[in-house]
Amino acid sequence: MSLIEQTGDVNYQPSRRLDLAEDAQHRQAPLALSGTTQQRGIERTQNFAQAGDFYRSLDAGERANLIRNLAADLGQVEDDDIKHTMLSFFYKADEEYGRRITEAVDGNLRTVRSLAGRLSN
Repeated sequence: MSLIEQTGDVNYQPSRRLDLAEDAQHRQAPLALSGTTQQRGIERTQNFAQAGDFYRSLDAGERANLIRNLAADLGQVEDDDIKHTMLSFFYKADEEYGRRITEAVDGNLRTVRSLAGRLSN
């Protein structure tokens, strides 16, 4: 728990609202390097599998509690783009999971499905 009072609406980095190039905290390190590096995508991603497996492992009461707790926080998000992006992650993990949270926060299920369709696994 942070004891420092947060004054902005975003308290994490990286953020969709601030490009890393604009954030002095994340500038290039002055350490000179030599050699080669390689960066490539992971061939077989399962970005949402663990969350879906967890949801499906819960009994009905635990699922209801999880939905209620997540919806209580997500329902406070005022930026619809961010809210629907997060809802699409839940939907991608498990369709029932995403649908139930979307309904609980009065989200747009059509938007959620569309965003989820654009995501890779």
